[in-house]
Amino acid sequence: MNVCVSVQNRFAKTGDGVYWSKTGYAYEFWQRYLTTFDEVLVLGRTQEVSEVSDEWKRSNGPRVKFIPLPYYEGFAQFIQSSLELRRSLKAALNGVEALIFRLPSPYLFFMLGTITRRQKPFGVEVLGDPHDLYSPGTYPNPFLGFIRMISRMQLAKECKCATTAIYVTKTALQKNYPCSGYVVHASDVALTKESFTLFPRDYETKKLKTRSLLFVGSLQHLQKGPDVLIDAVRLAVAHGRDLKLTIVGDGEQKSRIEKLAASFGLHAVVQFAGHFPKPSDLIPFFDNADLFILPSRAEGLPKVLIEAMARGLPCISTRVGGIPELLEAEDIVPPGDSEELYRKILQVIEQPARMTAMSRRNWEFAKNFDHRLLEPRFQDFLVHLKNQTQSWLQRK
Repeated sequence: MNVCVSVQNRFAKTGDGVYWSKTGYAYEFWQRYLTTFDEVLVLGRTQEVSEVSDEWKRSNGPRVKFIPLPYYEGFAQFIQSSLELRRSLKAALNGVEALIFRLPSPYLFFMLGTITRRQKPFGVEVLGDPHDLYSPGTYPNPFLGFIRMISRMQLAKECKCATTAIYVTKTALQKNYPCSGYVVHASDVALTKESFTLFPRDYETKKLKTRSLLFVGSLQHLQKGPDVLIDAVRLAVAHGRDLKLTIVGDGEQKSRIEKLAASFGLHAVVQFAGHFPKPSDLIPFFDNADLFILPSRAEGLPKVLIEAMARGLPCISTRVGGIPELLEAEDIVPPGDSEELYRKILQVIEQPARMTAMSRRNWEFAKNFDHRLLEPRFQDFLVHLKNQTQSWLQRK
């Protein structure tokens, strides 16, 4: 049986028929679906290009094929291509057996009526909350409030109609977007033995004048709050704190963040390291940092935060998505509040005993995300969908 997996991310296709991704959807990603299904059909917007750079990874291969959708970027182009998208999505149902949608995504919006009329089973992977995803400051769009409202309503409807759902959070997303079918929860982070340090950190014996802060996240938009972090660092430096900030990530907003740091005179404080696609590439950054900060405006359950915890890093983040399931309340600040983030940074770096306790707690908690614990839950989700689809096909 094949399974069609719909994703919101963008892909590139070269003239030799190879599909490429630079956002985590390399060929290896699809292998977990192939443990249950015979073939994966990837449904995603695709742009034909003459060549790709080294940061792009091949996404298709044996038993993994693509159903390309019209390419668009941004809300305006989405509206312009909506009729073509609708036709493409309707045609995509032909020959597809099992269906999975990684949400939030607009594609199920176009297909839900057809699917429910046919009473066709489908599964959803709920990765985030549009209430946060389209919160103020995330996108420069005058219709952001409207998009947020419609997206929330649509996600609630999609989850309610789904045959089975897997949520990246333990309770947060389930509470707001319940599924009446079979439900499991499992983060899509995959920690292995190599993801962990041997021991948590001891900051009480580590006497350093300069504290190294680390941010890892996409700079394609401002959902991860890099602008908030830059402002918080500005306040800390202005009050005489000796800090270094490394920003790992790339995207359309990078130049804006670089200009913001420059306008605050932080040339010697902030380093932009670029994009590193593999989790193993991030380990040296984690190990050389003293404090990890993810001031997100929107999250589901951030993989990079869990990866930082596994390296024994004290972490500060925001009260969005499933982050309160990961960190203690005293390590969390409101999203978009640079002054509160600045105060929290100072509280932490000035208390070595607290940093040691945070390191041990995070390191221990990250063990809950060992892939050997999470993968069976994901396979339960797939098997249930496969069984329900098989029954539906037999009744057709």
